[in-house]
Amino acid sequence: MLIAELISWFDLVAVQEMNDDLSGLRGVQQFLPASYRILVSARAGNEERLAFVYDTTRVDQPSS
Repeated sequence: MLIAELISWFDLVAVQEMNDDLSGLRGVQQFLPASYRILVSARAGNEERLAFVYDTTRVDQPSS
């Protein structure tokens, strides 16, 4: 998938204005290397979310 290929060129990618249906983003994740993870924010102003897609071999995972 082209979007997954483009994301894989970067260590960290921000995806803005996402709705509650994360199936599209999860579908893209299937085409990324296994080291890529997704961090999704809570809903904000217009019921939208923000997501970060990052390579765990290059970016430290946020602590809880």
